[in-house]
Amino acid sequence: MAMGKRKFDRFTIGRGKFSKNGIIYLGYPFGLGGNRDRKAIAPGEEFSLSFTIVREHQLDVKDKLAIAASICMFSLLGSCGTRSRRGFGSLQLLDDFQIEGNRQDEWEEIFNSLVSSSPLESPESFSHAVQQVVSVTEMTSGSFREDTLHPHCGQGFQVKFLSSYSDWESALNAAGTKMQEFRQRLEPDYSNLKKFLAFLQLFQNLL
Repeated sequence: MAMGKRKFDRFTIGRGKFSKNGIIYLGYPFGLGGNRDRKAIAPGEEFSLSFTIVREHQLDVKDKLAIAASICMFSLLGSCGTRSRRGFGSLQLLDDFQIEGNRQDEWEEIFNSLVSSSPLESPESFSHAVQQVVSVTEMTSGSFREDTLHPHCGQGFQVKFLSSYSDWESALNAAGTKMQEFRQRLEPDYSNLKKFLAFLQLFQNLL
């Protein structure tokens, strides 16, 4: 990522330590020592992904709904890559699900109840599809506690749409810049940290 950062310099706004570059901000883990030799699938690559359901006869309807909802959420939002992806590693479903097996009709009925057969060509249709899968996931697997602090697809989950972009780099940079602007000098964290550092400096001077 250190060498690759240069190709994203065009997104940099401002100078110095308070400059902003959304895509570099999101991609900082790739430059860490443990990640330098990691491999990745290049943007634009297409591949097939297969799921095998084992011990199917032991599953009840709720179990099958939970499995189908997980696969549908994976296809809608993607979820592959370092940590929580930070925008990298997103997947996009290009073809319909193909189901094989003795209970093909049953599984097709379950998947059809979760995902529309028509293309998701608008923000509204995409949001509706995601919310439908989230509802089924909560029904089958339970919901997160209200005091859970980490991001999750719970009650407050919403799909946020930014302006359309012609390439993935610009789209990812826009999302990263929004996050960077929100977190840069975020109060009260910023003031609390300054006070803590000032206290440490004072303590060291007294030693």
